[in-house]
Amino acid sequence: MDQGMTTSKASPWLIAALTLALIAPSVAADKTYTKGDNVTIQGQVVDAAGTAVGNVTVLLELSRTRFQITRFRKTKSNTLRIPVTTGSDGQYVHQWRWDGYYNTFGLAVAMPVSINGRQDFEVLQRVDITAQVNQGSPVEASVVLQETAYLEWLRRFVDGRAGAEEKRIFHELGRPDRIDAHDEGEYAWWYFQIGKVYRFRDGAIELIEPFDPILPP
Repeated sequence: MDQGMTTSKASPWLIAALTLALIAPSVAADKTYTKGDNVTIQGQVVDAAGTAVGNVTVLLELSRTRFQITRFRKTKSNTLRIPVTTGSDGQYVHQWRWDGYYNTFGLAVAMPVSINGRQDFEVLQRVDITAQVNQGSPVEASVVLQETAYLEWLRRFVDGRAGAEEKRIFHELGRPDRIDAHDEGEYAWWYFQIGKVYRFRDGAIELIEPFDPILPP
């Protein structure tokens, strides 16, 4: 064997230490709660200007995260989503009974929509609240919603006010990477990887502008 070549294997102690570090949040949480404890998660949804965002769904997303030695990374599984709706003041409250199975917690601000005949949630913003949950109940977690233009268009979609061409592009291409709202009824939908911006007026396509696709890093 070439003396200049060496082979190395991860130490079992190193693997054990890394595994313990990755599951530490779950261990900490188990010391904070016992099975059946009531966990309260509450807060407010606001836009970038601090204005309350009412009548949106806040999903409590509970997942079981495991560390896979073969892939050397964390993986999520068995995600449970529990919805509540914000009031006119943007406030929400989740009540959940601790059972020790789930160890990763998040909130997703969403709108319920029907896509191709299937009921689903279109997620607007996600935040991880695992650290806050592990510190004990009640959990105060507010969410700042950045995509208010997209939210307003989704409201038109859900209420049946969106135009036929808007619905067609939404079904074909999915969620735009960005929506710019101009005057009432005027929207620009940007699809960066496709390299096109669709400009709508009163629900109809007014202009399609191509540009060089922008690929994710």
